[in-house]
Amino acid sequence: MDPENSTAFHICSNLTEETTSSPSLDCSSPDQSYNGAVGDSAVGHTYKHVSSEELDRIRIRRERNREAAARCRDRRRILIDTLQNETDHLEHVKTQLEEEIAALEREREILELVFEAHMPICKLNDPTPE
Repeated sequence: MDPENSTAFHICSNLTEETTSSPSLDCSSPDQSYNGAVGDSAVGHTYKHVSSEELDRIRIRRERNREAAARCRDRRRILIDTLQNETDHLEHVKTQLEEEIAALEREREILELVFEAHMPICKLNDPTPE
């Protein structure tokens, strides 16, 4: 395969030509009209002929997106905490119910033994009338 004919080669060489021909227009270079935070540059994007108003709109949109992402992470944390609390509560209820089942089964076994001991002397099961 010829590397000069590959699409990736052309894209990379075009980006290199664009960024090296006018480094002041590259979004990763220090530009006096752009006051973005560190990490605000978009990889592979250059802002050619972009007005300061457009750069402000981009900055504001990124800031809103960052805040929305933080709210989303907070909501997810709250949901996870809520689900964990509910899980803990349900596990506690399950343990209590299992203990109650075990106690009731023990009581049933005792009552069955009492019943079996009573059967031979019971007058209700006697087929002969008095």
